[in-house]
Amino acid sequence: MPWELGYFDGFHQGRIAILPLVSSEGAGFDGQEYLRLYPVVERLETDSGDVRPFVTKGPASRTYMDLSTFRTGSTTYKRY
Repeated sequence: MPWELGYFDGFHQGRIAILPLVSSEGAGFDGQEYLRLYPVVERLETDSGDVRPFVTKGPASRTYMDLSTFRTGSTTYKRY
């Protein structure tokens, strides 16, 4: 997977994110160290109470971007 990830990262210039697959809801994801270089798709609760996928720079960064905005190539993250 490292080769494929690097290939598509170069091909799509910053529009690559990790979508962790875990065994149960709420389980943590502890992937290989190189995966920390990429944004992560996470489920976050909106102000209206809906839970939707967002792209984050990781749990510690407290930044997010709407998934559709990320797909357009935007690099502007919001803080929460």
